[in-house]
Amino acid sequence: MSFTIIILIVVGAVGLVSFSQSGARPPETGTKATSTAAVSSPDGLRLTAKVNATEIMVGQSLNVSLSIANTLPGVDSVKPSNVWLFHGVPVALWPPCYFGLPAQAAVVEGNYTLQDIQTAANVTFSYMCMEGVTVDHVIFQPNSDQVNLTGIYDVTGANQSLGPFHMSLSFTTGGYWNLQNLSREINIPIIGEQYPPRPPAYVPFVPGEYTIAVADEWGQAVVLHLTVVPGQTTCELPVEGTALYLQVVALGNGSYPIAGQVVTGTLTTCNTVRESPRTFVTNSSGYITIPSPNGNYYTFSLVYDGDGGVYRFNETISPLSTTYLTIDVPLGVVTQKVCYDMSTPRSCTSTTYRIDVLTPSSCPSASTLPELPTMDRIFAIRINYTGQWNATLSLYADQTTSNPPYLTCHYQGKGGAFIMIQEWNYGTPYAYVTVHKLGGDSGELVVAMNGKIDDTTAPFGSVTVYSAPQSV
Repeated sequence: MSFTIIILIVVGAVGLVSFSQSGARPPETGTKATSTAAVSSPDGLRLTAKVNATEIMVGQSLNVSLSIANTLPGVDSVKPSNVWLFHGVPVALWPPCYFGLPAQAAVVEGNYTLQDIQTAANVTFSYMCMEGVTVDHVIFQPNSDQVNLTGIYDVTGANQSLGPFHMSLSFTTGGYWNLQNLSREINIPIIGEQYPPRPPAYVPFVPGEYTIAVADEWGQAVVLHLTVVPGQTTCELPVEGTALYLQVVALGNGSYPIAGQVVTGTLTTCNTVRESPRTFVTNSSGYITIPSPNGNYYTFSLVYDGDGGVYRFNETISPLSTTYLTIDVPLGVVTQKVCYDMSTPRSCTSTTYRIDVLTPSSCPSASTLPELPTMDRIFAIRINYTGQWNATLSLYADQTTSNPPYLTCHYQGKGGAFIMIQEWNYGTPYAYVTVHKLGGDSGELVVAMNGKIDDTTAPFGSVTVYSAPQSV
């Protein structure tokens, strides 16, 4: 399969004019009252979330506080449950490499109830550590959010006692989160992580309704709501008659433009007013021209279909910046470089993330098939353990795992299971599978893949096996 590089170049105009827009409300910084939501479990755990305002103006930020506390008068020792009512950004109420983190959060556009928040927050965030601890007990002090942990050090299998930690923190965001894009970042955001800090990147708030959701791994969740209203804002816009230029080209066996590519653009004026999306088509040189963009930024959406996969991405650009997007097909890894043309000296920032790859489209199911179907090259994984387990299967383009996996699958089961996945000829692929025992017994967990095998008898132990595909 050939490897193609697509570059999307967006060039912003540099003429400026000052623009002031007054909303329906005065410019004071006051907001409506704070709001708190809480829920308690039969185990005595209470999940609480609080926002500093239920209404803010455009340009203001939102502060969110959350905590998990023991409401009982005595010590409360609970096991990790890994039961989530929705999936959001991980929250580090204890160090991230003590697996797994006990809370997740989401700030999404729209008004959702607790019953339907999972339709907007359903993306799994995965990360790895060079070494870590698998937590097997969380021990809460009486009437407190202070906890100690016990767990198994994954390098030596030794028991660990960790803590104390306080199960509370707060964070601030200036907008809502695109969970799909955040989950594809090479270094995913982790709220509360300090070394280094990795807060979620946000899309600035515009007038509308938003939902803040917090969940813990013991099956509890709460939602709060925020209204954003227009305020008095001042922004700089391109002068009349200037234009934005966007080019789509491909780099493979020589550089060539992509003509006839459909690009959808949505204009936002001073972060407050959105016009209807406009559709553009690249010309024979791969360019589109957007005349007189009377807005603070454009959000572009492009779908590219080629080289065995369909690739989707969205990008927001400012009229005062030049944005370069390099998409590595078929791996779907995007490198973005944004240069702010009016800064002195010219300032550029770079980030890397993944985009949707619609082929392959789904993970294989775990089954108890006694025999392998006939295929060219496959990964065949066998799990043997009498108790309950969970597993993560990740496929990489090479053994170095220098790029994010192009497919990650999660499984839960009890007893023996078999997983088979066909190799799609992405470079020289490697599969990594990690299986965790969910029981504290000394029963043997055995994991085999393509002739590689490993096992553990440690309570709550884990096994990782990796391999290239085998021919059948």
